[in-house]
Amino acid sequence: MKKLSLLIVFTALSACLVHGCGGDDGSESVNNAGKGGTSSGKGGSGGSGGSGGSGGSALGRDDDNDGYVTPQDCDDSNPDVHPGATEVCNGIDDNCDGNIDEGVLTTYYRDADNDGFGSNDPSARMQACSQPDGYVTISGDCDDSAWAINPDQTEIWGNDIDEDCDGEANKCYPGEVGCDGNEQRTCDSSGGWEPGIDCGAKSCLPLYGCVECTPGESSCDGNVVHRCLSDGSGWIEYECDPLVGSTCEQGACTGPCAPETLGRTYIGCDYFPTVTLNTQIAELGGFQYFHFSVAISNTSSSEAQISITQGPTTISSTTVAPDSVQVVHLPWTDLRTASATTIATKGAYRLRSTQPVTVYQFNPLEYMVSGYGSYSNDASLLIPVTAWGTRYMVASRNTWQYSGFWLPGFYSVVASEDGTTVNLVPSATGNDILPGAGLTSGQGTVVLNQGDVLQVLSGTSPSHDLTGTIVEADKPIQVIGGHACTYVPSTVPACDHLEESMFPINTLASEYIVTPPSLPTLAQPKAFFVRVIAAEPGVSATFEPAVSAPITLNNLGDYVEIDANQPFRIQATGRILVSQYMKGQNAGGNSGDPAMALAVTSSQFRQSYLFHSPVNYEHNYVNIIAPDGAQVTLDGAPVTGFVPVGTTGYSDARLKLPTSGNGNHHLEADQRVGITVYGYGQYTSYWYPGGLNLTELN
Repeated sequence: MKKLSLLIVFTALSACLVHGCGGDDGSESVNNAGKGGTSSGKGGSGGSGGSGGSGGSALGRDDDNDGYVTPQDCDDSNPDVHPGATEVCNGIDDNCDGNIDEGVLTTYYRDADNDGFGSNDPSARMQACSQPDGYVTISGDCDDSAWAINPDQTEIWGNDIDEDCDGEANKCYPGEVGCDGNEQRTCDSSGGWEPGIDCGAKSCLPLYGCVECTPGESSCDGNVVHRCLSDGSGWIEYECDPLVGSTCEQGACTGPCAPETLGRTYIGCDYFPTVTLNTQIAELGGFQYFHFSVAISNTSSSEAQISITQGPTTISSTTVAPDSVQVVHLPWTDLRTASATTIATKGAYRLRSTQPVTVYQFNPLEYMVSGYGSYSNDASLLIPVTAWGTRYMVASRNTWQYSGFWLPGFYSVVASEDGTTVNLVPSATGNDILPGAGLTSGQGTVVLNQGDVLQVLSGTSPSHDLTGTIVEADKPIQVIGGHACTYVPSTVPACDHLEESMFPINTLASEYIVTPPSLPTLAQPKAFFVRVIAAEPGVSATFEPAVSAPITLNNLGDYVEIDANQPFRIQATGRILVSQYMKGQNAGGNSGDPAMALAVTSSQFRQSYLFHSPVNYEHNYVNIIAPDGAQVTLDGAPVTGFVPVGTTGYSDARLKLPTSGNGNHHLEADQRVGITVYGYGQYTSYWYPGGLNLTELN
């Protein structure tokens, strides 16, 4: 009896713990227990359950009707919170797994420089449900204090800064030369430095490497400039010539004729006119009436004092007024009638001016005097010494043979300094020469002093052609290429002399626009020959308009000759030399004969020219090659009548020049243009570039 009573009491207490206890009248239902004590019972104080409980969920209840009971439902007052709920970023344990916002927080990165990229520093990041001020969602900024450094930037080579944050600071540009102490270092293709090379007795200079001297460094030794070469490899000395009004001051020449002032163009103060092979002048008599001459055009606003010497002998002294021309006759030399390769000691003339001038040599000047015709003329635009180079390619023409009679092509080399070593490397067609001057073939070496002339003549076969021969020297030289007298083509009369100053190879380029000559008796331009000569091996070229199929020149000095009667562009994959040839009078037009002129690359065009055309010829012309839309004036008058050259973006215009006045002309343009000047008489002609820059091109 006693044990049964204890069992009943224990059972009742257990029920109270689970469901809550009311008065002796009992609670209304299990579902209302613990909801705030709305049922107090009738007897007693209502017990702990009668007071309504604490407001928490009792075990096993589902007060929020979400289908989950306590204690598994960790918040029975919120139906969105229960096991299996989707965790959202709200600061609540939505799925009751004991973790708050797991897997749904966003990582934000401090962006102190406001460039849109956050810092890579682990201590500068945080996780949150919304973006805090000063933070972004993209990291990767390797320097959060500099807005110009982040993964979206372009790497700047050579400054030791990792602008694009890829983990590599490209310390240098590929190929760049730097120094580590006295060691020369070269930058590799990935922007890192290769192992150093000790400069020894030389000095290491950033960007140059091991040098003998600092480029541009100079001093005066009397009237001689002692200047470091542009690459620092050694020194060069040159005189500030008193004859051109120059002295040496502070390591440079003074006056308008200073090399530093003149630059590298066809305008200068120091020239070497040179007689070249022309054996057929006045073959019908009257030779005494024809002169080797120079036309000196003064491009300045001051009077030019001119001195012409040959070795120690003064040949002529004259003045040229501003914006005028002076023609000076000079004695013929034995080079005109040479029958073998020869060196003429002091064979060249030296022409010096106190003002910048342009100089043209005429071989001869006249074409008809006292009823006698020269029948063999051409002219050259002379290059001033300040624009001479040390490496040239020759343009000439095949030895001409007719009815057992033959005449050679030639090239002439002139030195401006004593002790100039000249090396000759023949082309495939240039090895056979008329021996002389210690040369038995087109390959050899000679030493020239100032004013000396080496004239090399081609052999006796029509296959012998000096075109493509390389002439190299250890000091600046002048090279003139041409022919004694030839038909062009070889079967069309009449024979005429050819000559032109060659341009240094490092002034040549890959694009040329060539334009044939005009005649008043022809509705269309007269056909001409164009030689495209490879100035480096493996050059290909195309033509627009397509006057020829594309060509490839495999070897240095190889060439192709094109016959055309329209202007066209030559576009090559490397450096080329381009030579143009007029055809003989019997090829049409009833005037002129062969003449030769080098084409000027568009890279050396100019906006301003002063040029000369002799007024003693029947017809004189200038052809102008200009970009489409260029505004050009000649002697102050607008130039019209431009005709497009295919689809090249260039046009050409042909203007007949007057045969009166002094022959000087001014051309101005708002873009860089090219000009070529030519003229005709009966069975004679001349042709030369009207001018050019001679900038050294990479």
